[in-house]
Amino acid sequence: MIRWDNYFLGITDAVATKSSCLSRKLGAILVRNKKIISTGYNGPPSGIPHCDTVKRREYLLQRYKDDYPKYMLNGLFIPESVGVCPRQVMGFASGTKLSWCPAVHAEANCVASAAQMGHSTKGCTLYMNNDITPCKDCIGLLINAGIEEVVMKGDKEYTDSFIIKQCFIKFRVIIKEN
Repeated sequence: MIRWDNYFLGITDAVATKSSCLSRKLGAILVRNKKIISTGYNGPPSGIPHCDTVKRREYLLQRYKDDYPKYMLNGLFIPESVGVCPRQVMGFASGTKLSWCPAVHAEANCVASAAQMGHSTKGCTLYMNNDITPCKDCIGLLINAGIEEVVMKGDKEYTDSFIIKQCFIKFRVIIKEN
């Protein structure tokens, strides 16, 4: 029999398939009393182009062309960069140069979706198919949204552990069963 945690983590994998992010496909769900109240995946806000659209690439070129000419050919990003996260093409470390990224994190989109549908997030558990703890901004959002627990696949620290150790949110790591 499949455990609830594994069931919900499996759903986060399905939610992540909707992500348009070229770097990572992440999904999150908010659960209360074993019922899903919202889902979210990483990607740009509604109606905003993602990284691999011509409109977004043109914006990046105009804004940063003087800073990164070695990554361009005839005023365009090198051809090998199409279909690849622009931040990765530029060699930026994970979590840096976020001004290049139009994406909203999966957990933030999940909380926003709950708010849009009029669902309280207080006392919910957030499941995410990530092996890294949420970033500082998302931890703050989860604290303020009243999330009681975060269940994920690993516990690598993405952010300052001081915030995580001081908050009331319980963090659990689940090794997914087949």
